[in-house]
Amino acid sequence: LVGEVRYSVRTRAGMLRQPSWLRLRPDLAPEDAAADLPDDTRP
Repeated sequence: LVGEVRYSVRTRAGMLRQPSWLRLRPDLAPEDAAADLPDDTRP
């Protein structure tokens, strides 16, 4: 499953402030989805 989430800001610790669920994205496969992560948190 892929979902879309909106948030106000990401903290230095990588936590999301005021996250809110927007929708499921059935048009995207999990391996094609891009996470909005800082470079140092990518696996």
